Amino acid sequence: AFRSLQSNLRASPIGDRITARRADFRDVYLDDESPSSGLILTNPPYGERLMSKERAEDLHFDLADWWREQADFRLAVITGAPDPERYFGEKPRMK
Repeated sequence: AFRSLQSNLRASPIGDRITARRADFRDVYLDDESPSSGLILTNPPYGERLMSKERAEDLHFDLADWWREQADFRLAVITGAPDPERYFGEKPRMK
């Protein structure tokens, strides 16, 4: 999936304006060379197939805490979590 994303970005006329990273969000630090605002799109693991429910919940709470530190970035989360507002403190704009 990530290779397809990279290929699509290379083919896109706006691909040079998008940064794609495959990383644990806890290892991503936005610094002075990063844009000051934008959209963070993530697809964290969720479900018993990937990890225990407790670990998945902890991961979502950690993601919410990390996101709150990212200044003016919006966050889009692709998740199977049944109640994402529980983690992020606000209702999703889309489900």
